[in-house]
Amino acid sequence: WFNVAVALEPDNIQWQELRAAFYADEGFALETSGLAAIQAAHDLAPENPDILTSLGYAYFQLEDFDMAQSYLEQAVTIEPKNARAQYIYGLTMMEQEDTEAAIGGFLQAVEIEGATTGYGLLAARSLQQLGIALP
Repeated sequence: WFNVAVALEPDNIQWQELRAAFYADEGFALETSGLAAIQAAHDLAPENPDILTSLGYAYFQLEDFDMAQSYLEQAVTIEPKNARAQYIYGLTMMEQEDTEAAIGGFLQAVEIEGATTGYGLLAARSLQQLGIALP
């Protein structure tokens, strides 16, 4: 359905964001059409933090952590209060063995959403696994 929506309104950034998030969050067809769709959205809106986050998460799932870090750093710089971006940035930094940066991303996600819902909850669990107590 997202492909149909994008085909009907290719310049509608909202449809592009939703389709990119679907491909990234589900890890759907990333080695084929999924990554290409996210890249197409990025080409249309290169400074959109949600699309940057989706692109970073896609690369994270493809285990290209350098590319993931690059896109996620852009996303959190543009929109520091994006809990999804902060959480996925934290995951990426854990893979990059930068625990301090990972903790920073997780703490930001918790600060934005709280520790009981959404990405804040996921971040709180990640912090707990690292032995970090929430304030």
